[in-house]
Amino acid sequence: MPLATPHDVQKEALACLRTTREQSRRRALVVLATGLGKTWLAAFDFVQLWDELGRVPRLLFLAHRRELLRQAAATYRAQLRSRNVTALVGWCLEDQADIGADLVFASVAKASRAPWIDQIAAERFDYVVIDEVHHAAAESYRKILARLDPTFLLGLTATPDRADAADILGLFDDHVAYRADLARGVQIGRLVPFRYFGVRDDIDYKNIPWRHHHFDAEQLAAAAQTERRMQTLWTAWQAHPGTRTLVFCCSVAHADYAATWLAAQGVRMAKVYAAPGSDDRDLALMRLQRGELDAICAIDIFNEGVDVPALDRVVMLRPTESSVVFLQQLGRGLGPLPASRR
Repeated sequence: MPLATPHDVQKEALACLRTTREQSRRRALVVLATGLGKTWLAAFDFVQLWDELGRVPRLLFLAHRRELLRQAAATYRAQLRSRNVTALVGWCLEDQADIGADLVFASVAKASRAPWIDQIAAERFDYVVIDEVHHAAAESYRKILARLDPTFLLGLTATPDRADAADILGLFDDHVAYRADLARGVQIGRLVPFRYFGVRDDIDYKNIPWRHHHFDAEQLAAAAQTERRMQTLWTAWQAHPGTRTLVFCCSVAHADYAATWLAAQGVRMAKVYAAPGSDDRDLALMRLQRGELDAICAIDIFNEGVDVPALDRVVMLRPTESSVVFLQQLGRGLGPLPASRR
């Protein structure tokens, strides 16, 4: 398999990151729309820093989910292989804690706890990458950031603006090195042009309590699980057909209800969520990709770090007050565009 090379947006971002370091800045945020290759950008910049330093940089890559770390490790290993260099890859994840490796991939949940946070702080890293950095308002992220002093710190996100107005930019010295939105991705042919169809919702949100910046989950789910609402969905489902669909629901009960209802219409379904009763996530995605399933009902588990190139329809069966969540979920259906269609 040929090694990936930077596309136009990534080349622009790499030039901006190089300029950032030439200006003696040590922290930067890069905002790339879903599908534009944030992880690959960080790997390309790792090689760029490698050339600047004249040696392999020591890397710490932080993310909040195992899948993101696994994908990132594969990407960095590919870059090492391209230069015929061997480096020790270590993990700070679950029951592993190999913090002295050349490239360390760490879950935020583990890295923010003693004794591992003290061990990480004692190490000298050249390059620290924080993936999906819009989560960095959480105390766990801030604890790690307060203890690190790398040569360069890079934050990656598609959605830096949080509904709670938490200051993410300030963690990176108020410096956004580069930004490219969905429109830019479509313009250069990396993301698919898309059509968005709005369907009138019959939920009366005035009757649903608002608690801690969210609708009451139980009452919202009850309002969403109605025959009338599913009939409205089914009319739109048939009017705007797709072959592989991701349906976002608002709760486990809602996902179960919607999956059962759609299966009764002959739709080959799976349901995936972080709770008992879920179908196997990886198997469901594989079956959807192969055309053995028509759709998956999910909650928030596919918001980040999942690429399903064959996906051609996203259904927002849940409401959301968060523009961040909306863009994350919408982005599951936007790319990257297969090479044959660029």
